[in-house]
Amino acid sequence: MGSASRRGLVWIGLAAVLAVGCGSPSRRPTAASAVGAKSRADGLHLFGVPTALNLDGVPGPDGFAVRVFYSLSTRARGIPINNGTLEILMFDGARGDGFVGGTAAAPAAPLRVWPFTAVALKEFSTQTSLGIGYQLVLRWGENRPTKEHFTVVARYRPPKGPVLLSAPSGISTGVE
Repeated sequence: MGSASRRGLVWIGLAAVLAVGCGSPSRRPTAASAVGAKSRADGLHLFGVPTALNLDGVPGPDGFAVRVFYSLSTRARGIPINNGTLEILMFDGARGDGFVGGTAAAPAAPLRVWPFTAVALKEFSTQTSLGIGYQLVLRWGENRPTKEHFTVVARYRPPKGPVLLSAPSGISTGVE
């Protein structure tokens, strides 16, 4: 197998890693890109730890960790968010259409929303083999999930244009 064929397989594999279980919905709106004015980002990928975390040392979970990548369909690597706001939404209950307890047209209200401006995101930026991503460890405070699972979604609000959503990710509270 030639080196060009191997490189092609590596890019296909990298694209599959970004797409499996964390791709944006098939009807993705586009958002303004950090790459340039003529480029459009169309991927928001959320990777979550499958169980809630104990972040304060007191018995019981009180938060979770996620990594978010913002990307172009023409590039298989995360790119920086240089404008707009990235939000992490937490819904009480297992994931499903319309997120939890709502419909696709009118999703349920989130239990909690964590907003991050482009400037604030810089401190959470990490360079990985998948490109630039944002690693966030979030405490839910008084907004504790009441069910065995909760759902997390990333939402990007550009300064202009449509909102971009990640696919929902279910996380176990570890408490039954």
